[in-house]
This record gives sequence, C-alpha cells and structure tokens, in this order.
Amino acid sequence: MPVPISKKLPEKEETPENLKPYYFHGIHLSVKGEEANGECPFCSRDKFSVRVESGLYNCLVCGASGNGAKLLQELWKMFDKATDLHQYLVLAEDRDLQHNDNDTLVRWEVVYSSLCDEWMIPGYNKEGILTQLYRYTKVKDKLRLVPTPTFGHAIFGMSVYQKSKPEIYLCEGPWDAMALWEVLSQVSIDNDRNYTKAHRIADSVSKEVSVLATPGCNVFLDSWKPLFKGKSVTIFFDNDHPKINANTQQEIPPAGYSGVERIASILKGTISELNFVQWGPKGFDPSFPSGIDVRDVLSGATNV
Repeated sequence: MPVPISKKLPEKEETPENLKPYYFHGIHLSVKGEEANGECPFCSRDKFSVRVESGLYNCLVCGASGNGAKLLQELWKMFDKATDLHQYLVLAEDRDLQHNDNDTLVRWEVVYSSLCDEWMIPGYNKEGILTQLYRYTKVKDKLRLVPTPTFGHAIFGMSVYQKSKPEIYLCEGPWDAMALWEVLSQVSIDNDRNYTKAHRIADSVSKEVSVLATPGCNVFLDSWKPLFKGKSVTIFFDNDHPKINANTQQEIPPAGYSGVERIASILKGTISELNFVQWGPKGFDPSFPSGIDVRDVLSGATNV
C-alpha cells in the first residue's frame, strides 16, 4: 500500500521569511500590513495571527502562542496524538520496516501531519530538543525529506540516543537508521561472535550501540561533535558511484565516500575510533547500483 501524498510543497518565493515555516506546514495566512491572519492549526478557529517581522504567533481563542521553533514542537505534539496504528503499518510496509514490539516508527517519533497529509520526521540538536520537522514529500516525482525553511538541518535519532552507550552507528538518512536500529534491537552476539536472536532489547547488540542519522552524506554540523566524544563510530553511508562533471569532464568522487572523509576530519581527536562501510576498493562497488544502502541490504532488496 503506497504512502498517501496529496499536497505539494508551497511555491511562494515572495512569502516573507518568517512566514515560510507556516506555509510549509499547511497553515495558510493572509498578510495585512504587519500581521498575517488565518485559521489556527490547533483549534481550527479563524483567530490565528502571526507577526510578519518576528514570526511570533498567537491565537485569540485557544491561547496558543510562541515563535517558529515552538510552532514545530507544538505541531509535532498535535500530530503525535493523532497518528494511529494503521497509519504506521502503511508506512512501515512502504519503507521496508518491521512493525513489531519495538515500535520503530513510534520510538523514532515519526508522525503524520493532518495539515499536509504527509509524514513528518523530527530532527534534533545535540541536547535532544526538536529543532526541525522534515516533510516526507514528493519532489520532482520522487519522495524526499525536505526541511522546514529558515531552520537549519538537524540530526535524527536523538529520541533513542543514550549517552552511556560506547558506540554510535551513523547512517545516511533516518530510514536507513531505523532499519539498522530495529535489527540491532533483535540480535545478540555470543562468545564465538555468532549472531543469535535476542529475546530482550536489553540483551541485544543495541545495548552498546546508539544509532543516529544525518540528513545526507554531505551534511554534518560541528555542533553535533559533543554527541560523539569518546565514542567508537561506524559510518554506514550509501554505495554512491562517482560522477562526471558536465563542464570539466572530470570525475567527481563518490558522495558517500567523500562524506565519510569529511566527517572523519571533523571528528578527528574527538572520538576513540572510526570505522566505515567500504563498498569497494575505491569507496564504491560498481557491480551494485549507485545509491544502494544499508536498508536495501537488510530488507533483502540486494545481496551483498
């Protein structure tokens, strides 16, 4: 069953900067001077106003108020309460995830937006505060994760991150991370280094490993470094093939491998060790399609 997609991203280049997050999340406003007015996303009454210059919002009926950052947090809370089991089952099937007792999508705080009729995945800062809501939306006929405008990128997986765990597995994108996280939560390693089924999460590989994800292989913020301090880090980026620059005809190195190199330079001196999935001698395996990832392997879509 496909994931429902019903609304396109708004194309409003002329939209004032501080109103872009509102339009992005399906809150339609009419600008009148210094204020923009519309229907409140929380109580559905037509008494919602946003200050154009500051982006501060206020509802005269339900009393909802705050800035753009609080808007994202309150929208997530509202969507979280409204998302039901059937919706999660549909998404789990579409993303080749298991919907078992681990409740992967719930634990990763994925929610369904009633305003956009699309899925949302939260991103966090290093303190674990929600600072971004990504829309899983259609862009040029492909489903992509698109960040709320005016807010920077954020890291995925802080809802399941535990500082006490000595290892971090870092994936490219939250879907890969969720697939890896749920598998790690179901297997253990015996004394002979053989994998067996874990009967409890507390006995699984995940007891030692946190799984996080970047929005892409070329996105890693310096502000995330404290999360990795002293950790053993393993990077699971995609099997990206090199490309050819159309202007210079020079080869562009594989994006995933270049991303690993960049992260290694940022975390140098911060972590205890760095490992990464090397698909081939030059950072990619030409026998597999470009873009093959850890989720493809775990779901059986490819044999590696």
